[in-house]
Amino acid sequence: MFLPVSDVYSLRQMAGIPEVMIHPGGTEEFTWGLVSDVNDSTTVNIRAEGSGSEFLVYPESVLLEPGTTKYLTILVEIPQDHDGTITYYSPSLYATESGKKDGAVVINVSMEKKVNITIIEPPADVPEDVVVQQQQIKEDKTDNKGGGCLIATAIYGTEMAPQVQLLREIRDDKLMQTESGRSFMDSFNAIYYSFSPLISDYQRENHSFNGLVQLMIIPMISTLYIMEYAESEGMIVSLGIGVIALNGLMYIGMPAAAVLFTRKILQR
Repeated sequence: MFLPVSDVYSLRQMAGIPEVMIHPGGTEEFTWGLVSDVNDSTTVNIRAEGSGSEFLVYPESVLLEPGTTKYLTILVEIPQDHDGTITYYSPSLYATESGKKDGAVVINVSMEKKVNITIIEPPADVPEDVVVQQQQIKEDKTDNKGGGCLIATAIYGTEMAPQVQLLREIRDDKLMQTESGRSFMDSFNAIYYSFSPLISDYQRENHSFNGLVQLMIIPMISTLYIMEYAESEGMIVSLGIGVIALNGLMYIGMPAAAVLFTRKILQR
């Protein structure tokens, strides 16, 4: 006899199938979000199965708080001596939440996350040791000027936060792939990095100030997620104009309207 699984034992995950393209000797990462709807904190066990599961690096277990999304950073590591015979893998990650005993029955809930891994050739005419060095540079790029989202990192507490990673992906995978996007980022970086180091340092020192910056900046960060849907030069330009207009409305138009409305009320 099978018992229905009630909401008490609900386990949810972030949608989507990670697509990882990686060369031998490389390391890539993606984020997996899990949410438990049980009323108490619960431990979820993580395992990997299937072809390519040996390339995944992940925590064996994670503690989930009620109704709070927990983001796991999953690494994909391909050995340098990978023979290249197989170039496509599709392993699965499983998160299993053990339910409470209900008489003689224990209800366990498990979520599956498929991962697509494609092995690609290193860049032509580039020695393998140089490829490894380039991968290390990629991992450490937030240490260099122009590489890190300093204010966002200070808000979310770590550069590994999914919100910061998404901003970095939008910059590297969308904006930096087009001429207009690169021109925009050059102008943006010249302004942004003239003040962001000082602000981010003070954010870490003063929690009240960090909270104030968070209230001011998060709406703008949220609008930047629109750029994730840009697939061409024209879309980057049009969506960029939309983002600028939206931020102008939030940070200039709405406050100005509030001031005018307040003045009319006071003049009555």
